[in-house]
Amino acid sequence: MSQKQKSEDAVWADVSVVIVTYNSAAVIESCLNPLLAAAKIIVVDNASTDTTCATVQNVSSDIEIIRNDKNIGFGAAINLGMAQVDTRYGFAINPDAITQPGALEHLIDVADTFPGAAIICPQIHNSKGDLEMPVMGPGEIHHQPMKQSVGGNFCTWFVTGAALLYRTVAWKDIGGYDETMFLYSEDNDLAIRTSQRGYSMIIAPEAEVIHSGGKSSKPSSHIVWLKNWHMTWSHLYLTGKHVNENVARQEARRMAVRYFLKATLYWIVFRWDKARRDGAKFSACYNYLFRPLSIAREMGER
Repeated sequence: MSQKQKSEDAVWADVSVVIVTYNSAAVIESCLNPLLAAAKIIVVDNASTDTTCATVQNVSSDIEIIRNDKNIGFGAAINLGMAQVDTRYGFAINPDAITQPGALEHLIDVADTFPGAAIICPQIHNSKGDLEMPVMGPGEIHHQPMKQSVGGNFCTWFVTGAALLYRTVAWKDIGGYDETMFLYSEDNDLAIRTSQRGYSMIIAPEAEVIHSGGKSSKPSSHIVWLKNWHMTWSHLYLTGKHVNENVARQEARRMAVRYFLKATLYWIVFRWDKARRDGAKFSACYNYLFRPLSIAREMGER
């Protein structure tokens, strides 16, 4: 065995992979195949009703599957998987993302080079080749898309949760994801708390992941409704947590009026898809204002 091969084996022995699935049978095999050399692969399945778990087992019987009896949400499922990680690093990746050759080795090399970094993020492109790299500045809580690729490693105040290498010790110190958020904005919150704990986050453009966003689970009108609901609710919760609760409630009231009027108008003109979309956003605003925090989890488990 060559010295290069020994080096690569040692690198893979340092990392465990965590993947959260929910009706992801169509994409999970492509996600898993480039990662089979990892010390451990943990799939946390959020009560899929398709053949996701069977597909995972067909890929490799060595993959550990944690089968939840209900959908507990993205952040909570990542926390559950990361709790099983005993290697120096944990690599969490969406099931509709594919790690490109050499990417994970490069991420670990960057993490070893910068021991103060808690999270290393690859450069992410969609299936059309377009850059999918949102970033935000110090003191900000909402991210914006990065306009163009950067040639070398750089620090940031946000890294997208689609594919991330976590330093396990730092992950435990930060406390993982806030499980109040069932879906969306949990990576914003994690990034803010990472900076608050004094850790850095690095984007490593030489490591690449292809992400076919929105294909982690089979689309349906119900899934689209829930995604719009959670995107809106989590946005308000994040604002209340890291800016000011009064600011979040004022924004929720403005948004509730706007989305109620838009949903009504779309309903009148028979634009059912847009009416459902804005109806979901109105519902999220209303529930943020008048229902307890547990409503986010209750909505996700439906």
